[in-house]
Amino acid sequence: MQEIYVPTGEDHQKIKLTLVKASQQISDVVKYLHGIQDTFSVELGSCETITENLKIRCVSHQLCNKCPFYIVEFDDVTHSYALWKSGGEWKLGDVLASLYAAQSNKKQDISSLTPELRAKLDPRHNFDLIMNSLGKLSVRWESLDIDKFISELDRIVTKEVDSTCDATFSEALSPLHYKSLITMAVLKTKVEKSKTQLQQDLALYNRNMSQKEDQEPQRSDTDTRESSVPASSRPSPGSDYVLSSDQLTANFQQHFKYLAESFETFDVKKNLPRTVKAWKVGKITRNGKEASKKVIA
Repeated sequence: MQEIYVPTGEDHQKIKLTLVKASQQISDVVKYLHGIQDTFSVELGSCETITENLKIRCVSHQLCNKCPFYIVEFDDVTHSYALWKSGGEWKLGDVLASLYAAQSNKKQDISSLTPELRAKLDPRHNFDLIMNSLGKLSVRWESLDIDKFISELDRIVTKEVDSTCDATFSEALSPLHYKSLITMAVLKTKVEKSKTQLQQDLALYNRNMSQKEDQEPQRSDTDTRESSVPASSRPSPGSDYVLSSDQLTANFQQHFKYLAESFETFDVKKNLPRTVKAWKVGKITRNGKEASKKVIA
């Protein structure tokens, strides 16, 4: 497994990145990240860097500094993608705890759901218990897909009770069990929305990379000679990444050598010209999407 150490620009510290996926298809990257989301019930957001790499990070927590992040890197020579992972661990307990964080206006927010939930919930549900459980969660209710939540709640609850049972769900389940299933339905709904958005972001990134290749000027003689090397003599992206660890490390050192800014994020003018220099850190700007502000990676 390949590893590289990336300077952060802060006190000469470095972050270790480990190659976890290499593929010529962006769909393989999507599948891998969706697997992370399904396993750990985590919401992921994308942030594009000025050098056209894509940073994928946890957005389940407001102040997340323990979860790993990922860097999606496109190689315009082999037309392949590499997915790099930082250190850190996923912890479901942290995700669940974030659902109960303090929220000053939660009661006002949850009241807006009352008419829709009352009209759409299965009569076997305990409406008051559901509203009480939801009222204790720290969730932006205006962004929650209510139909998806109800569908998830029905699916999760019916798996726990006898399908032939005529009793209400609150009679068939203990209150504590019922409340935990309600919480998991909310979490699953949020994760599914995040998965959809992440897939759209990666698909857009893939299109942008493809279009940029089509607009690239004619390669230099050196590049032409390199591209004339038979494909059989080039490394396969399916096994090890197309660039050696030494070469990747050299690229990182070259572009981070004079870095004085933070590894994370800072603002610049929107019309800053973009260049294809792998992993060069530069100032960034918003791209107009709420979950896709550009950052440095």
